[in-house]
Amino acid sequence: MGEETIDRILKECGLRQSEVEVYVFLAKHGTLKSRDIAKQLKKDKAHVLRVLKNLQSRGIVEPTLETPQRFSAVSFEKLLDSFVKAKRKEADLIEKTKEDLLLYWRHINREKLDVPANKFAVIEGNQRIYSKVLTMIGETRNQFLAICPIQVLMKADNFGIFDSVAKHPLRNHIQFRFLTESLSQPIGATKTILDEVQRSGVILRERNPDLGRSPFPRMVVRDEDEILLFFAPRNNSGVENSYETCLWINCRDLVRSFTAVFDTLWSVSTEFSERTVQNWSSEKPSAYSVFPLESAQKKYEEGLRLAKNEIVMFTTSSGVTDLQKNLKTIEDWVKKGLVLKIMAPITGENFFAAKQIAEVCPVRHIPEGHKQITLVDGSRLFRFAEGYMCLYEDTNYINKLRLAIDETWRSAQPPSLVTIGSIINPPAPVPDLSEHNLLHGEFLKTVGKVNEIAFGTITERDVINKIINAKRITARDPRRDINVEYGSSAAAIIHSPSFINLPDMMISVWHADKQSSFGAEDWLMVRLWLETAEGYRYVPVAHVTDNPDAVEFRKGVCAFTPAEQNSQLVTKDQFQVRVQGNTLFAVWTVPIKLYQDYVLPPSCILFEGYGKIMTGITKTRALSGRTQVQEFNRLEAFVTYFHPTSKYSAPGTDGLFNREIILTAFPPS
Repeated sequence: MGEETIDRILKECGLRQSEVEVYVFLAKHGTLKSRDIAKQLKKDKAHVLRVLKNLQSRGIVEPTLETPQRFSAVSFEKLLDSFVKAKRKEADLIEKTKEDLLLYWRHINREKLDVPANKFAVIEGNQRIYSKVLTMIGETRNQFLAICPIQVLMKADNFGIFDSVAKHPLRNHIQFRFLTESLSQPIGATKTILDEVQRSGVILRERNPDLGRSPFPRMVVRDEDEILLFFAPRNNSGVENSYETCLWINCRDLVRSFTAVFDTLWSVSTEFSERTVQNWSSEKPSAYSVFPLESAQKKYEEGLRLAKNEIVMFTTSSGVTDLQKNLKTIEDWVKKGLVLKIMAPITGENFFAAKQIAEVCPVRHIPEGHKQITLVDGSRLFRFAEGYMCLYEDTNYINKLRLAIDETWRSAQPPSLVTIGSIINPPAPVPDLSEHNLLHGEFLKTVGKVNEIAFGTITERDVINKIINAKRITARDPRRDINVEYGSSAAAIIHSPSFINLPDMMISVWHADKQSSFGAEDWLMVRLWLETAEGYRYVPVAHVTDNPDAVEFRKGVCAFTPAEQNSQLVTKDQFQVRVQGNTLFAVWTVPIKLYQDYVLPPSCILFEGYGKIMTGITKTRALSGRTQVQEFNRLEAFVTYFHPTSKYSAPGTDGLFNREIILTAFPPS
């Protein structure tokens, strides 16, 4: 048995990766002090001690009676025996009480049940997650929905998911709908899982793969009661040995939001069939031509010249810059009366090119990952791949793809006039407020005055080391005390579409580590685009925190803004910020009162960092008079905001993710 297998088994026993590392190290090296373990593993001593205490509370490591304590690992055999006994007890208990539980369930008067409080929980590890999925299937009464890659369907089969569906007593009255995509898998293995899915009674559809996007978000929904959101990078396809993390949420507003997202994706998907599997090896419709790149450009340009009515383009972020270089050609197409629609990832690098093109024809943002496609007059479709180009003229194929193209266009956002970068990082020299320059002055009208901004004056490692070696500085009085926060943060501008029914807003979220002045904390600030005596500004209107020690302090920081009188204290099962790699995910299950009659409903927001790390230091003066210094490792970020009635995908210029950040706030001088 290899070490990887042992790691996997320990994780199935409920251990996190850091706990596995410490347990295995102790098992190999015997009884040790926490500082010796931290030194050998090259980890923070406080972090290792916290892991040891967690393992001790679960009987996995044992401390000595001496001071300072030393720790030893219980035997692997004893750990496995304990895990097996626990699982047997759980199974025996369920088996013994099964009939009583079913009898009780049948006599429940559901209308008299109290509505449960909105909350959520983090579930980690494949065993726990799939056990929860099995429970959700057993409790389903109306519909069960899932979005996941094909590999996850294979893993789900190993955990008995489809057997559970097939044996459900109300299977004929429940909609079991699964949405996946056709990844390149061995046809035999995929055919097997397809047969298993069909036998279980699940309706399986394929998210049209020809646009290039994987099903997202990955989720499982039961009725209108609960949802599992899988928290993993978008490119994580659910390989067999991946260690999953997900959020369980019972907030009906959020469940309805993600159900609406599912229904939209379902409406433009196609039914899976045996024929689908057989065609995977070619992935081509019946009528198509293939051109090597050497001759493809000539054929492509000829197709564009022959356009009579409409050209719809999906291109890359760099493709936007290429189109801007040929702006005269685009202008000529428009003069001919052609309808042009251009979709691409809008980023900081291509923002101004996109703005120039948008003055001639509509340009909208789509997330990264779409294939390069051009549809001409709804009858000829060009698709570029590595090394070749395909020209499709199969009417049935194009009509099917057109539904997905139209839906993508409807949900895409145009590039905005005011970007997050222009608010957070206005270039020097900073203009005076009287200039009212949208692109350069918004930060002044939002937070305070920028005194200094310098990129590259600190290294990525410098910031990380400062956080690792941080000493806690307590703060109580915002007028006198220095406040230091260590952790991660993100900010996004939401140019509110009609379905949100809110002014444009800026959402900032923080995850502060325990060495921060107020200890561990998740908090959120909302600013609305409101008219003031000096014109429109992003005005702080609400502050939310899960740390009671920070409430009064932040009221002082928000002095002279509506947020000073609008601070909301929530519990950890009502609001949470999760950081994993280059992604940050925030969710709240309670409504947030903003300003006047504006309310932010229970929602989720996802930041996906991209590009190169930017390091730097900024120094600002808040309206309260406090000077704030930020040292950061920053990424631009794509933002997806999940509102109860729909989802909103922001351009890459509208979000920033400070993967590591240190905020030092000094009292007014």
